[in-house]
Amino acid sequence: MKAIVLIKTYAGECQDCQKCHNCRKCQDCWNWRKAYEACRGLTHIDGVKRADVVTGPYDIIAMLASKQSSLGSVVASIQDVPGVYKTETHIDIS
Repeated sequence: MKAIVLIKTYAGECQDCQKCHNCRKCQDCWNWRKAYEACRGLTHIDGVKRADVVTGPYDIIAMLASKQSSLGSVVASIQDVPGVYKTETHIDIS
């Protein structure tokens, strides 16, 4: 089974408000290094065939290929990677 996972990462803490992604100032102090660190962490997960840092509303796009029964555990492993705070999974039905 194949799937694409759209991933948002923590931007790091804004020194003024101590929040992540909750205010415009935090989004302005976004540090791409956090996305690259999370992306490197994804490459060590069995079932992740490719992961790329991208622009737009998501920070990383990961391509998965796994048995249907283990797809959920692959996504759970992605959610456990430091820096990942939100995922959205799209399953290939072709």
